Amino acid sequence: MIKDFSQRFKTKFFYFLLFLISFFVQAQETKSLLEVEKIYLHTDRSTYFMGEDLWYKAYDVRAFNNILFDQSTILYVELISSNSDIILRNKTKLEMGLGNGDFQLQDSLEVKPGKYQLRAYTNWDRNFGDAFVFKKEIEIIDVFETDSSKEIKSDLSSKSSAKIIEKQNTLKVDFFPEGGSLLENVASVICFKAVDSSG
Repeated sequence: MIKDFSQRFKTKFFYFLLFLISFFVQAQETKSLLEVEKIYLHTDRSTYFMGEDLWYKAYDVRAFNNILFDQSTILYVELISSNSDIILRNKTKLEMGLGNGDFQLQDSLEVKPGKYQLRAYTNWDRNFGDAFVFKKEIEIIDVFETDSSKEIKSDLSSKSSAKIIEKQNTLKVDFFPEGGSLLENVASVICFKAVDSSG
């Protein structure tokens, strides 16, 4: 009888130890997974005009389930040129995994027309490599520089002697819908610009 009791006690003790070991191993794995965060920036579009504001909303979520995460309180958002220069940088305050901010796309702030990258990260993200850094491509357009004026400028710069360029008697009309796009059967405000051959 004492043998049976000691055998049952050893068996129960063995299962209890096995349960404790599996619990601690699972808790350690879960803890490391829970601490990885991922950033997402929501912008209204990917093409902007010079002089506009690029507004963004930031989401800081857990990497494994995309639920808002309150790990970091400061988000770094950068506007990077095509030759990898950081043109503008914002520090955005995160509260309960959410934040927002903007960039003013002005020539006085060294922003020129062209393709840029929007990059966002926290200091905690740097521990996990480039895969958890948010990146988005955007384009900035100068609304006053049309294709015809670019062609005339390139023709003038390529010829060293002052030759007269034949001007065609044409009229170029550009339409710019408010908000960046036109929708069928939706009333919209549209701006237009007409340029003749003399500019």
